[in-house]
Amino acid sequence: MENTVWKKTTEERYNAELDHMIPTAMTNCGFLVGEPDDHSAERQPRYAAFVKINGEFFESTAPITINEFDSLKISDVMAAGPEGHEQPSHAEASHVAERHRNDRFVKAGHRRAQVPHQK
Repeated sequence: MENTVWKKTTEERYNAELDHMIPTAMTNCGFLVGEPDDHSAERQPRYAAFVKINGEFFESTAPITINEFDSLKISDVMAAGPEGHEQPSHAEASHVAERHRNDRFVKAGHRRAQVPHQK
């Protein structure tokens, strides 16, 4: 995931992808889209990823595996920078403390969480 690039997206796109089908993986901050885009060299399925941090919405520009999603840090995503400028996830996010204890996404229940349809 070292080369994963994140870009800002809209709340509408985030919600449309979330409503499209049941996510493959979900946390309190984001999800992996229900169907894989492709597979890694190790034959692991890779999915489009979406996250919401402090009211801002982001999506990965390349698919990631479930293991990569599970180990995702907020600083990886926030490296996207101002105004949606795309940057690799390993770029330094100066406003996130190096030893910040809340820099990992917290899983909300089972990996294949059911998402209630909201209208």
